[in-house]
Amino acid sequence: NVGVYSWALVSLVFSLAGVADLGAQIFRANLWFQAVVRVGIGIVMLRIQGGDATNLTSVSSSYTMALAASYMCCAAQMTFFPEIPDFAIIQLGALKLILERVFSRMLFKDSLTPYTTLSVAAPKNSILLLIGVLILVTRISVILRVHRRIAPGKAVYLAAWRKVCAEQQASIAKLRQSVSAIMKGCQHGKARQLNPEAHEEAIA
Repeated sequence: NVGVYSWALVSLVFSLAGVADLGAQIFRANLWFQAVVRVGIGIVMLRIQGGDATNLTSVSSSYTMALAASYMCCAAQMTFFPEIPDFAIIQLGALKLILERVFSRMLFKDSLTPYTTLSVAAPKNSILLLIGVLILVTRISVILRVHRRIAPGKAVYLAAWRKVCAEQQASIAKLRQSVSAIMKGCQHGKARQLNPEAHEEAIA
């Protein structure tokens, strides 16, 4: 857990410094690294457990492999769906909470009550859950704040556009026909958008 939180802190520092992409890459690499390491440790434990499915090594190897799968799931979500990191982090915290509770149950044979679940596993995973919730709340608050700020300008734009539509219907109809003709001519083509450097090279 020390490695997870240490690299997560490094990622946060880079994000706050204005290089959020680098921070996200570090965090994803950290998750994949943690998953691979735990897979290796789990395999070693499985090889040395000696066929006894009830000993501590067997229980620990099962827990380690399940934890590796949790890290892989979170890393895959952040790799292929980077726009919603909060859900991946919350999911990882919840999965670790459940796994640690089941691990405690397998070792100590205690009851699976909500109280014991929270008392045993929550202190170790509350940080992950808190980070995920904070990211989610921050993202929603930013979206709502941006929506409120663009609302007045959007209202002005819509009013102006309605006025244009009412006063220049003939011109808009011709524009619609021109756009439709261009769309028909391009429907079998390959769309390209050159950046300034590529455009200059094409001209040269």
